[in-house]
Amino acid sequence: MIDSPPIRHTQWRDYQLHLIILGLGLVLLFSPAKTTVEQLIYDLVLNTQIKQSNNHVAVITIDDKSINQIGQWPWGRDTHADLLSILASSNTKAIGFDVIFSGASRYPQDDELFSAQLKNQKMWFLL
Repeated sequence: MIDSPPIRHTQWRDYQLHLIILGLGLVLLFSPAKTTVEQLIYDLVLNTQIKQSNNHVAVITIDDKSINQIGQWPWGRDTHADLLSILASSNTKAIGFDVIFSGASRYPQDDELFSAQLKNQKMWFLL
């Protein structure tokens, strides 16, 4: 019978460490805490990549305050045309809309007004 050399103590510690890491990984993989850990890692990655914005960027949101002032959502395209007019007068370079403008609205004159505002502006649009 051939005797194999005994595992050295430092090798066994390496195996123990790998087994512990593997065990923790498996527990994490099948645990509800996985989502929380993923979110924490995602937040850490994003926070390291955030760059300082300059004062030339404005975000206009559709929130409760806006809805209370302007009225029920969805707003007519005439409201969006008015917004374009205001932004154009402030020397805006680009606008991004995160709103779906699908098909014609119930008010063709509003569609025409909004379309005319889009065509008359000297800025970039992302719709």
